[in-house]
Amino acid sequence: MESSRPALTLIELLTVVAIIGILLALLIPSIQYAREASRRVSCTNNLRQLALAVANYHSQYRRLPRGSSATGHSAHTMLLPFLEEQTIYNECDFSVPCFRGANLKAKANQIAAFRCPNNQNGLGIDTNYLMSKGPTIDGMKGPWAFQIDQQALSLPALRNGASNTMLFAEFTVTDSGAEVPLVVSVQPRTQLITEADHAVFLEKCTSDIGIPVAMEPKQFRPGHRWIEGSSCYVHSILPPFHNTCFNGLVRVQESIYTALSLHANVVATAFGDGRVELVSSGVDPEVWREWGIGR
Repeated sequence: MESSRPALTLIELLTVVAIIGILLALLIPSIQYAREASRRVSCTNNLRQLALAVANYHSQYRRLPRGSSATGHSAHTMLLPFLEEQTIYNECDFSVPCFRGANLKAKANQIAAFRCPNNQNGLGIDTNYLMSKGPTIDGMKGPWAFQIDQQALSLPALRNGASNTMLFAEFTVTDSGAEVPLVVSVQPRTQLITEADHAVFLEKCTSDIGIPVAMEPKQFRPGHRWIEGSSCYVHSILPPFHNTCFNGLVRVQESIYTALSLHANVVATAFGDGRVELVSSGVDPEVWREWGIGR
């Protein structure tokens, strides 16, 4: 006996398709939001591990790790034993520069604790969590917590206290692999760079005066080697998501590397007391600068 159930009319079929489309349109953003929330939690957990590693290092040595050792090894390298990466630490050779010998093999290791999940596909950097160099322009001696060529500070010696001193902040590249446009603000200088020169550079950086370029060559990109102290820092002279600028295409003489992430308008930041905060681009610039000061 044949069924007497009528078939769907074209209008009914189109209605069903439209309803399914509406449901998918409502559901997909929720899934994407949940994934981003999960990645953000993982990112802050990574930074919390780094902050805890700093605390454990300080407990053992009574000082913070130096931003760059005599052989150029980064604070990240010194923290490896406190991140359950003793094997990789043992591969490092501290008797030669960080980019030579056995260090090349050690550097080839990708360390999950150094990478934000949003950047797990590489994009040309080894670590998203960079040391805060304070409210400085590269080339200036700044009052930051991780010292280079100076004696490292202890947590009690931090001017604003551990809870108000930024140790690490995020830096990243876009998902296309190209850096946020940079501004080549001033032509390369041959004479000694003065404080007045730095002031001009900063003004042009904040005013978008210059030539937007891709961040190449790769060695100009912060975080491209976790083992090398000179590539593992950001500045707090400008708030997150502001311009990243450098002066000089062949030899960088001045630079400002600004905190940046692929999270929605926030960067994860770790403080000396182990606290991790998500800081927005709208943070008070004076507060952000003060957080970067070590002494």
